Amino acid sequence: MTKNSLEIGKILVSDQDAANRLMRTLIQSADSASTRRNRQHFWKKFKEWCEARDVSPLPAELDTVIFYLLDQARHGQKKSTLNNMRWAIDTIHQQQGLTAPTDDPKAKRQIKGLFRTMAEQRPEQVFQSKKKPITINQIRIMDFPKGILGLRDKALLLL
Repeated sequence: MTKNSLEIGKILVSDQDAANRLMRTLIQSADSASTRRNRQHFWKKFKEWCEARDVSPLPAELDTVIFYLLDQARHGQKKSTLNNMRWAIDTIHQQQGLTAPTDDPKAKRQIKGLFRTMAEQRPEQVFQSKKKPITINQIRIMDFPKGILGLRDKALLLL
């Protein structure tokens, strides 16, 4: 919190503790409930992993985060999930006034290397399989409701 934000907080709320609570509430409300749940879920997993290995989750060493992501990749986590894990770890650090472990240029290169290795050795973890588009023949054999609603549904699929 900056000096200016504290001064503004004093104007809005006379009690310093209430002003601090207000600031924390504003920061928390910047994210949706589902975003906060996801962050807490991934943070909890990282914390448990760290505790099982007797290393500190906060502040986390860069190597700890890299080894965690590597371990999760070996257990089949997909690239998007690994990115969410990294995001959660970084965000929790930033919320505590710490530097995000993966903001380091070395960390970014290591993570890029991890994803490249995954793409080469385990492409199913990196690339999403795309479904084939529906064909006109498939639309023709579909059973649509009778009347205008069925006609509308069919027209939407043919666009």
